[in-house]
Amino acid sequence: MAVANGGMPTFDQAKNTPASALLAPLSLGLWACVALVGLWDDFVDRLSASRRLMAVMIFSLLWVVATPDAVRPEVYLWLPELLRHEITIILAAAFIITAFVNAGNMADGANGLLSIISLAFFICMYFDFGGHTGVFALIMALSIFVVFNVATGKIFLGDFGSYGLSAALAMTALVVYGTGQYTMWLLASILSYPCVELVRVFADRAIHRVSPMRAGNDHSHNYLYRMLRERGLGQVFANSMTGCAIAIGSAVIPVVLCRLKIIEADQTFAWLAYFLGYVLVHLVAAWQLKQWVTRKDVGSGTIARPANR
Repeated sequence: MAVANGGMPTFDQAKNTPASALLAPLSLGLWACVALVGLWDDFVDRLSASRRLMAVMIFSLLWVVATPDAVRPEVYLWLPELLRHEITIILAAAFIITAFVNAGNMADGANGLLSIISLAFFICMYFDFGGHTGVFALIMALSIFVVFNVATGKIFLGDFGSYGLSAALAMTALVVYGTGQYTMWLLASILSYPCVELVRVFADRAIHRVSPMRAGNDHSHNYLYRMLRERGLGQVFANSMTGCAIAIGSAVIPVVLCRLKIIEADQTFAWLAYFLGYVLVHLVAAWQLKQWVTRKDVGSGTIARPANR
């Protein structure tokens, strides 16, 4: 994980800007508390999944309250009046951060996956917010990490890194959306893989009456890694190919479309259509990969063949 001022999103050195609010000692400290929940899990591992999520939720809620730019009611006028209340928006923002921390931690299962998504996101932010040195430092740190992580597979984010990066991504997205320069569907498109995959896995586990908090290898990146290994690729190469392919397909492409102005950052309906298209491709690909893995397991006798009826 990057140093403190690199891990938090910063965009402008002027006063009364999103950067000044995000870098306020209390705001920065609460972000660090979210990351420290992951660090505790790395070294102590005595907290249940539900207690970790509760801790993240509490710190996220405090962060939203302590960071005025995190919630700007005027940008949520499209919501029904019943949901437009500031307290409702604050609770929803804290839930979004908590959910994305869980989604990001889940996605940190392939070399380069979460870190390349983060790198693409912050590069997109860097050019539109004046090239702040804090963002540049974070981009450099992530770039170095990606190179070593993808090339060697020996350096990992761990829960500390994944919690910290995921919280920084979610917090940045909330503040950036508040500026009115980005439609939420562009932000959702860049951060699509962890979000869509979390919902898909939870829904699949609910259908099969399995606890959504259970650790497992039923994620799309696990399936893709398994397929690449079956094709004869080495462990590190298959893992890195999995992470890079998914990150490029989910995060890098929308950033390129935005930076080249093929789709402007504020074009709501265009990015909504793009996001829905991605969701469809994601779900179809996940289903195909799962079917392939299931057939391989049945063929090898890892799981029992279904009884003939």
